[in-house]
Amino acid sequence: MNKIQAISLALLAHAVVACGSNPADEPKDSSQKPAAFAQSLAVGSVADRVRSVSRVRSARGELQPLKEEPAAEALSAIRSAVKGGGKLSVPMRVYELAPVVTGAEKSRGLSLGVGALEEASDTTKLPSAHLLRSKAAPGYLMRTDDRSGFEALIDQTRFHSGAHPGKDLGDAFYATKARGYARGASRAASSSSSYLYRIRRFMDASGTVGQAPTTQLSQVAVSFNDAIDDIPVIGPGSKFSVHMTPAGDVVGHVDSTRATKVTPFAELALASLSDPDQAQAEVESRLAARGVNLAKFDLKRQEFGYFRGGRHDVQTLLAPHYLFVYEPKAGITAKRLVELIPAVSDASLRARIEREHSANHQHASDAVTHKQ
Repeated sequence: MNKIQAISLALLAHAVVACGSNPADEPKDSSQKPAAFAQSLAVGSVADRVRSVSRVRSARGELQPLKEEPAAEALSAIRSAVKGGGKLSVPMRVYELAPVVTGAEKSRGLSLGVGALEEASDTTKLPSAHLLRSKAAPGYLMRTDDRSGFEALIDQTRFHSGAHPGKDLGDAFYATKARGYARGASRAASSSSSYLYRIRRFMDASGTVGQAPTTQLSQVAVSFNDAIDDIPVIGPGSKFSVHMTPAGDVVGHVDSTRATKVTPFAELALASLSDPDQAQAEVESRLAARGVNLAKFDLKRQEFGYFRGGRHDVQTLLAPHYLFVYEPKAGITAKRLVELIPAVSDASLRARIEREHSANHQHASDAVTHKQ
């Protein structure tokens, strides 16, 4: 691999990390409420809070990044209902993810306007990953993964090149530009079910020794997050991110969304979700068993939603989960802890979900070994 190839691959990896890790067929819009949904709630006021995306988006505005607020609101609603003594039986579904489409690189490149894509040499790739280049537009580079359906496309001549700094045109401008691009480029995210998640700005700094540096806006990344049944999809594999110059010209995208099958795998209308306090206690118990001293951490985020794994994960089911994020306290040098636990009470279903999580943890370890 020559120096130019190495730089291009490093930039593409940066795009993947920056986007969150944050279609042939669009899924059916599953945000419409079944008539039986509200009727089956034991705690009537919980419905709109758990099905939180539309409500939060309406309150904040279509062009306001919602970040983790819908997921935090959903968990808060469930916790309040359980503590209030009511039997919470919120109808939930478990979905099967649609199969990953492979071997469509040529038509995919044509649909994105960069020409047919062809496999390129990449000695560092995992067996399930592909590196592709366009002959018609030599600057474009794409990475895909057959396991998860992940896709990243960048124009390596402009992506984080620092060659096109400019004025900040505001969140509404970038959100509108990104939404227009995503409608045509996303393979799985439905424009009606996804919502504006985050807008990130990348700055370049320059200056001389002894003087304050001058900063310029060099790139903007806008991420959209998926929702199913008006409930947020949490985790790294639920976002479509668009990278742009300050002027709004698209220089790449990262797509970690994936469609679900229309018919649910399981209906959980008669089953209670697991208690979020018990889930938190279970998480903290297993952290303690790993030797983690939680006195050195603060619980910063608590989320509820359908969990979608990362760019190399094998996943067949999309199921409700709780997610807890612990940050090290001031003065403590430690990594942030992100802990996930299924929110389903059915033992056999939970066991299947956890087997997938365990297999992906092992795959992540194998990936690290492969790169060494």
